[in-house]
Parts: sequence; C-alpha cells; structure tokens
Amino acid sequence: AIGQDCASEIGMACGIADPGKASAESLATRLPRVYAGGDTVTGPRSAIEAIAVGRRAAVEIDRALGGDGDIEEKLVEEEPIEHRLGRLDHFAALRRTEPQRAPAQARSTSFCLIEETYGPDAARGEAARCLSCDLRLAIPPAVLPPLRESVFELTANVIEGIPETEGVFQLLDSEKYILSIKGVMNLRSGLSEALAENAKARFFVYEEDPMFTKRESELLQQYLQGHGELPGGGDELDDLF
Repeated sequence: AIGQDCASEIGMACGIADPGKASAESLATRLPRVYAGGDTVTGPRSAIEAIAVGRRAAVEIDRALGGDGDIEEKLVEEEPIEHRLGRLDHFAALRRTEPQRAPAQARSTSFCLIEETYGPDAARGEAARCLSCDLRLAIPPAVLPPLRESVFELTANVIEGIPETEGVFQLLDSEKYILSIKGVMNLRSGLSEALAENAKARFFVYEEDPMFTKRESELLQQYLQGHGELPGGGDELDDLF
C-alpha cells in the first residue's frame, strides 16, 4: 500500500502493470502460482485494505496448494476480558501529558525536531489514560424491550380500522422517531386529519383512553424529560410543561 503505480518488469510479466488486472475472484495473475494484492489490484488504497486483499490471496493460495482455505491461526490463548472501562480509577480526570516542543525561534532558524517523543515515564502515564474502548468489540449489545404498542402505517386504509373513540396517538417519521403526541375525542378522525396535514408522518401508535387529555399530558412530560424539548423541536408550550 505505497500508493504507487505497478510498472516494474515483474508487474509487466504478471500482467498487472495496471491496477485491476489480477483476477477479482482469486487474485491470480497470468503467471502460474503468482498472486497479487494491495495497490497492484485496487489502486492506491489504505494499508488495512492492502492487508485485507493479502488475506484473500492467502486463502486462494492455500486452496491452490490443496488446503481448505482456512488461514485462521491463534498463536496465543485468549485471556479473559475484564469488562471495565479505564486502566486506572478516576482516569478521566488525569491531565494529558504534553510533549516537549522546540521554541518558535529554534524552529524558524533550523531543521531541529519540533516535537519530542515521550520519555518512558510520560509514555506509561499516557497509556494509563487509555479508555480500553476495544471492549466494545467484546461487549454484546443491550437487549431492548419489545415495543409496548403496535406500530401502524399511516395510511387511509389502516386508519379506517381504528376505533372512533377517545384516546391519544403518536405520529412517527420514516425512522420511527416521534413527531407529535396528541389526545383527541375521536382517534379515527384525528388520525385522518394528521394524514392530510403532516407530510413527514409515516407511522403511528395509539391508546384508547377516555381521560385522553391527562394521558396526552403524561406522554408529553415523559418525552420532554427524555429529550429536553417537545416533539417536533419544541414550541411555546415547552415552558408550560
């Protein structure tokens, strides 16, 4: 992954003087038992992409030699992972160690090293501030609770099946984020109006509740506490709630 064109005699002989000339599937060149990778296949890319292509080539080479293409190998036993962020207690309060820098006058009159590397003690101190964010690869995602309400598509046909009774509905956009919360005396009529007036709404949930004004207020309070504003970006009612 040196970001250069492949124009050497070997490249010409293999037929890969131009990127993309090796087989896209096997990475084989026109010379028997010679495979390509990195910039000779993809053109200028990153080092990690070159490594990925190299692994693909290694799989094909293993198969060509009679193997099954399994190149995975663990050289050491995996140690149990301690699910704890940070190397030290109160690590977030540790101050960054600034490297030594040459003064401006020295920089402008010579080719001296502008920024020094860390010494052993400073390097250990900086390493101790590590958050151990690689744990994100080992910690499984949280299991979310199922939606309490059924989510319905906001269409005229679906609305026709909604009861004509008191309740509260919530309008959702295409990503199912809440756009508005509204209590009405007639759910079907209220949703029909929302269909005609709210172009961003794609889905809705609803609850039948004769005390719809009280339930509307409760849902708005819950949303405000969680998001800091009312659905739709807030309005003059924010201060009231």
